[in-house]
Amino acid sequence: GEAWVALASTTLGSDTAEVTFTSPDDGSSLDWSQFMDLVLISYGRSTESAAASYGRIYLNNDSTSANYPWQSLYGNGSAVTGASGTGYGYIQGGFFPAATAGANIFGVNVVHLFDINSGKYKSAVSQSAADTDGSGYVSLDATTWKSQAPITEIDIKLNNANNILAASRFDLFGILPRMVA
Repeated sequence: GEAWVALASTTLGSDTAEVTFTSPDDGSSLDWSQFMDLVLISYGRSTESAAASYGRIYLNNDSTSANYPWQSLYGNGSAVTGASGTGYGYIQGGFFPAATAGANIFGVNVVHLFDINSGKYKSAVSQSAADTDGSGYVSLDATTWKSQAPITEIDIKLNNANNILAASRFDLFGILPRMVA
């Protein structure tokens, strides 16, 4: 079989406050317990009217700020910023351009969650980019989720209580262990 397995996909029909993916935990081919990693790919916009919103990814309903130490590298075409900290309480889920950014402008985000079923802390790498007609941005974020529990739920929200705009799309893939001769 393929190393990447499509687990779930959703394209929003209306503005939505939160997108949730949950493992069926039923032993089926879509049960997350069989996968090494998960990859979440999103194309999104925000209902925000002034600037881009930032995606927030919570694992297993955990929003404890000390459980998500992070490092970030961000660029907007005129400056590059590096930062680190522990105060967020979520994984950086990328950029979601404002509804006013222009027609059909979406941010793309790829979040790789590593060793989701191991008994160790989980690592995540988030890559994000968006071009809002000349004022775009890119970022690379690394986060550790300080929990030894398997990942069984992923919740995606935006900052400042913004909604995710209709037509935004989210795809979740499971990565199987693979041995090559």
